[in-house]
Amino acid sequence: MNDLQETIDEIVNLDEARYFYHLSSKSGEDILEEGLFVANPLWEQSFLEFTEEEIKDIDSVIDNNRSKIRNSHTMIIAGIYKDAIDDLIRPLNKGEKAFVDFDGVGSPDYIVESRFIVGYVDMDTREIVLNDRAMVSDFFEL
Repeated sequence: MNDLQETIDEIVNLDEARYFYHLSSKSGEDILEEGLFVANPLWEQSFLEFTEEEIKDIDSVIDNNRSKIRNSHTMIIAGIYKDAIDDLIRPLNKGEKAFVDFDGVGSPDYIVESRFIVGYVDMDTREIVLNDRAMVSDFFEL
């Protein structure tokens, strides 16, 4: 088993949480710091939820999704407690601005705060960077 798969197995394994992924061309480090700006308040429009099969074969998830988003190099992994799913995406507060070049439909009027981002995978190198500020970081050791 490779290092990426071992790390995914360690962090995406709790019954109390749900885990999602989002493909981006933006720097994973920037997203960890700023949060992930999205155009739609429905998580289903911005994320795919990991299936059990995908969790067991993260390499195939990367391979199958690389061509879906032009220039996508980053897979963001988000996690949230099941009973808090409605808090995953929130509208930007008055005065908050999304400082991003947005290639999607609409404007990035919503945000997934950094505390819900478990980490990101560099899809080119297949290295994972964990977010020590993540709400679910108490589920795994960094």
